[in-house]
Amino acid sequence: MSDATLVNRTVGNYVIREVIAEGGMATVYRAYDKYRGVDVAFKALHQELTRDRDIVKRFERETQIIRALNHQHIVPLYDAGRIDDQLYMTMRLMDGGTLIDRLKAARAPLPIDQVIRWLSQLASALDYAHSRGVVHRDIKPGNILMDRAENVYLADFGVARIAGRSQITVVGVTMPGTIHYMSPEQVAGKADIDGRSDVYSLGILAYVLLTLRYPYDSAHEQQIGIMHMSAPIPRVTEVMPMLPPQIDAIIARALAKIPSQRYPTAGAFIADFVQVFMPSRSLQMNSPAPAISPQSFHAIRRYWWLVAGCGVILALILLVLASQ
Repeated sequence: MSDATLVNRTVGNYVIREVIAEGGMATVYRAYDKYRGVDVAFKALHQELTRDRDIVKRFERETQIIRALNHQHIVPLYDAGRIDDQLYMTMRLMDGGTLIDRLKAARAPLPIDQVIRWLSQLASALDYAHSRGVVHRDIKPGNILMDRAENVYLADFGVARIAGRSQITVVGVTMPGTIHYMSPEQVAGKADIDGRSDVYSLGILAYVLLTLRYPYDSAHEQQIGIMHMSAPIPRVTEVMPMLPPQIDAIIARALAKIPSQRYPTAGAFIADFVQVFMPSRSLQMNSPAPAISPQSFHAIRRYWWLVAGCGVILALILLVLASQ
């Protein structure tokens, strides 16, 4: 059965409704799960890849790892297997798009409170995965899904490095991941990569969320890889001078070339990140108005009524004094 013809077909318990996304490795469909009675994301590996034993073994091993991860900000895996020679996995359907969709739609820097919320959610998920020996190795906006409330969820643990879609070669080394978000050790093709590689990628993501641009960019992927390994770490405040200057040191530590010089965990990185913005976490950068919660709005309104009342009383007192 060809995965290109799955729409309107029934595969096991799944009624395939429509294509959600397509990639070099797989196609993701919206499907109705007759067993659970809900729509799910049905991810079907392309047929040409299912003929490769190594890819199939890796895919199956990775789905087992993902199934073992149970965290509120990791997209849960419901089922995986093979039906009619179709290798697949099903996951919770995230109907808020991806973080890359949100970034593409942004016309101004994102609200700081939203950046903090997203990074905090991702850091929690990464530290959980790292504690169980799982390193994502492909942190990027396209692998971060969103719900309608704009909470973020990590997806595609380990699968991206299997597909080969994002692999490039620098100095003869094949590297898994996405070049703009790769750690120096990934670029170098090192095998002993640990969670600090994800911390680096999270630092890149933080830079992108704050500035809406990459810290390292070039028309040539090989050049970007070289920049990750040897170029000076750019300062966020060179792009966004209105931000607190302390943010530069925090991003610089997350993006240290040597893993031992980075934050040991994603949580440690985000704790420092949040501390910098605590005094202004509700402000929207470069925006004519702050992002105010309903509770804050009512508090501010009560405050201004109090100020106005005091002003009226003061005016009456002055009027009485002037008439005497």
